[in-house]
Amino acid sequence: MRNASGPSAKRNMRKIQITNAVRKKLITAIITATLLIAGCSDTANVSAGQENTMVLVGSGQEYLIYADSDTGVMYLYITISTGGGLTVMLNADGTPKIWQGEE
Repeated sequence: MRNASGPSAKRNMRKIQITNAVRKKLITAIITATLLIAGCSDTANVSAGQENTMVLVGSGQEYLIYADSDTGVMYLYITISTGGGLTVMLNADGTPKIWQGEE
């Protein structure tokens, strides 16, 4: 009777492990690509006319100021080389700053 734990069996187990590892990486890559493509192209929830609700009303070297065209609420977007951030602009009393047609 042949020994199942010999060198041949160990090589076969190693091939199976490599095959499984490659299969897992391939499946992960396919799922990631699918999510990126599907997640970035979904505009089904955007009604006609809602695509441009933000209007650029001011800018500087590292910032942009937008106003919501429906409400007039102003937002500050900071741009830096590693990312950025968006926040609502507030008056001194803590209420949202409203665009009046001038800065």
